[in-house]
Amino acid sequence: MVLIAGLDQNVDPRLPDITVWFEDFGDLDGVLDRASLEISPNFDSAEAEDRFKEPLRRRGQRNAHRLLYVALTRARESVILQWPEYLREKLKTGQDEAITYWSLLRKAARLEFGPDGLTAGGEPFPCRVIHAEPGGDEITAPETELPLPTLGRRAIVPCEAPDPSALTPDQIAPSALHTATVSVPGPLRTVSYAQPFETSLRGSAAERGNLLHRAFEVLFGHPERREFLARATGADLPEGGVDAICTAVARFEEWLTHELTPTAIRTEAPFLALNDEGSTVHGSMDLLVETRDGYWIIDHKSDQIDDRRGRFGEYWPQLAAYAAAVRSVGALPVRGVAVNWISAGEVMLVESA
Repeated sequence: MVLIAGLDQNVDPRLPDITVWFEDFGDLDGVLDRASLEISPNFDSAEAEDRFKEPLRRRGQRNAHRLLYVALTRARESVILQWPEYLREKLKTGQDEAITYWSLLRKAARLEFGPDGLTAGGEPFPCRVIHAEPGGDEITAPETELPLPTLGRRAIVPCEAPDPSALTPDQIAPSALHTATVSVPGPLRTVSYAQPFETSLRGSAAERGNLLHRAFEVLFGHPERREFLARATGADLPEGGVDAICTAVARFEEWLTHELTPTAIRTEAPFLALNDEGSTVHGSMDLLVETRDGYWIIDHKSDQIDDRRGRFGEYWPQLAAYAAAVRSVGALPVRGVAVNWISAGEVMLVESA
């Protein structure tokens, strides 16, 4: 490539200004062979260089003023503006009066120091002023004890850290509410809708659970999506596995339609609500089923266990959080919650009191 250094060209100021020029794009395979790189400025004339730099200098000062404003208005306790020592002689000779943030601030705010403090824009502000020179004596604290402020880092009083369980979290995910088995407020009813789900799925229990959740989300209400199942789940499913999953989804849908008589169904229904403690509860419900007289909330679970009643108690805080969120914004009451045990082919329900 050819390097062209601009001399006294009449170019717009940009810093840095590095431009690649192309003759044409007729042959894309060889376009770089005929390209040139132009870098400017590089002026021999001092007057031309000053004309070029002046707009850049004004732009730089505007940006510096904006940064200075942010620093001054965001500081909580104090602002420290550094003054590089190597600029001291340059400032004394008056070569440039605005080359540090302190210089910019002093000029823009018309800051002046006096024995009683400083003045800004002609208005006095009493404060303690300390003049320090590099290599001079260390600054000592005043002899009089200043009162401890009520705000800021110095106002913090050392104490024992509180029990995390006693703090109110800002956000809560319902899936994180699983606890040891708790008492479920109401009788549990178990309904079988299909044979136990049997298919050879590779991967860990978590991967298997994610796959089955995704399958129920994709196929529920849309059996024609069978051909997209492998792509939607990202798994290489054997044909027998696809048949078993499709059958389980179809049997579950038949039971739900006959048992609950829904008027509307939403899969992966998102929600955002405040609980009684003031924490934000957010997440999504696997199924939000609307009927004429209320809502049912159904959560898919892929656990392969025998004690499903005990596990239902562990999941109860999560289901209760779903119900509380729907109850706070829904036009209809919450009739109950349920868990669809995919592997067992059964649903466990508890009606609201």
